Amino acid sequence: MVEWGPVFFRPVAESDAPETANEGASRSALRMPEFSSVWRELIAVVLLRVSTIATAWSGFLASKWGGEMSISFCKASAARIEALRADGNAHRQLTVQVQLSTQWIATDPQNNPDAVATPGSLPVWR
Repeated sequence: MVEWGPVFFRPVAESDAPETANEGASRSALRMPEFSSVWRELIAVVLLRVSTIATAWSGFLASKWGGEMSISFCKASAARIEALRADGNAHRQLTVQVQLSTQWIATDPQNNPDAVATPGSLPVWR
């Protein structure tokens, strides 16, 4: 037969009970575990609870910053698209300016009195 005692006591079967002169062999006894083992168990429980709370908190923060990160990625993507659009416009303008300068140089303005004075005076600009 096993008897249960208060919270910090553990059951001891009759066969494990210590026998003394005052106690019979059939009587159950409850032994109190060592004080240090109780503290070790208590510390283990506290550490498990703290680690559980820390894990939940880090999961919450990860999901929160994951949302912030996706918003930042969207903003960065929009800025990249706008930068590529501006880069394309700049390349087109450069190409037009190079073609106009090439046409103006082809008129040989230094030796040809009928040539326009500047590339901006070409008929294309009018």
